[in-house]
Amino acid sequence: MIRSTLRPALWAVLLAACDAGKGPRSSPPPCPPCQCNCTAPATANNPTSPVATPAPAGSDDQAAALLTSANRKFAHKDGVGCLADLDRLTAIRPVYASSTATTRAFCEMLSGRCQQGKARLDRYWRDEQNMHPERAASSTETMAAMYCRGGDSNERDRLLAALLDLNMGATETHTLAQCEASYQTVRSLQARVKPRNVDDHQIASLRDTLYASAPQCFARAGDCQRARAVFLENFPPERFAGLGPDIRDQSLQTTFVAIVARCK
Repeated sequence: MIRSTLRPALWAVLLAACDAGKGPRSSPPPCPPCQCNCTAPATANNPTSPVATPAPAGSDDQAAALLTSANRKFAHKDGVGCLADLDRLTAIRPVYASSTATTRAFCEMLSGRCQQGKARLDRYWRDEQNMHPERAASSTETMAAMYCRGGDSNERDRLLAALLDLNMGATETHTLAQCEASYQTVRSLQARVKPRNVDDHQIASLRDTLYASAPQCFARAGDCQRARAVFLENFPPERFAGLGPDIRDQSLQTTFVAIVARCK
C-alpha cells in the first residue's frame, strides 16, 4: 500500500526535474498587424479611389461593343459610322472580316459607295454561300435597291430604289413628299433604263404595272386626289381604246376604286 501511494508522486518529481533542465518554453511569434486590401468605391468624399476602366484595346469586350455599334448604326442608316466601327473591329480582330462582309457591303451602299458594296455582296454570295451567279446578281440588286442612296448609284440603281419605295408605300405609310419624289424618279428614268434581258420582268413590265402600284403610296399617305391623277396618268390607254367617252370614264373609275380600296 505504501509503494502504490508513492509511485505517482515519484513520477511527478521526475517530470518536474526534466522540464527544469530544458529552460523556459518559447512562445509563438506574434501575429502580423492586419492590413485591409479592399478598394472602396469612388465617392465625392473619396475621389481618388480607383473606378472601372474601359475594356483594353483588342479585348473581347471591345470587339463585341464595336460589332454591336456597327449593327446599330447600320439599322439607323448611318453608313459612314458603321464602316468606321467595322474598320476598328477588323483591325483588332481580323477574323471578323468574313462574318461582317454583308454588313460592310450594306454600309458601303448607305454611305454612297453603291458599286463597291454591290461588288462585295455579289462576291460574298458566290464565294461564301456558293450561290448561282444569276441568283447572286439578282439578290445583290434587290439589296442595292434597299440600301443604295446617292453617291455613285447608276440610273438602274435609282429606278429600282424608287420602285421599291413606291411599293413599300402601299404597306407602310410614307409622306406625300416621299411618294412624290419616288414617283418622279420613276417617271424620269423609265424610258431610259432598258430591260437587261427577257427575264428582267420588273423593268419590262413597268409600263403595265405603274398605274396600279404608284397610286397606292399616295392613297395610304392620305391624298386620294393625287392617287387618282397618278392612276390616270399611267393607265395604258389602249385597254379602253374602243369604248365611248362615258363608258371609258366609268370603267376607269371602277378600275381605280377596285385597285385603290382606300379611295372608295
